[in-house]
Amino acid sequence: MYAPPDDGTRARMAAALNEAARRLGVETAGPLAWGWLGCTIGARAGEDRWLRVDSGKAG
Repeated sequence: MYAPPDDGTRARMAAALNEAARRLGVETAGPLAWGWLGCTIGARAGEDRWLRVDSGKAG
């Protein structure tokens, strides 16, 4: 797991994760998991599921 990115990227990716969870009808819980350079973000989505959002942008 990587460190959280800058504030702008953090806000944009957290909003994307929340929107994905809303569209899929799941609730995320626990700490956020960041990927390389803030290009991905993920969180638990139930007991046995994980939701990850990829920005499609490297760097």
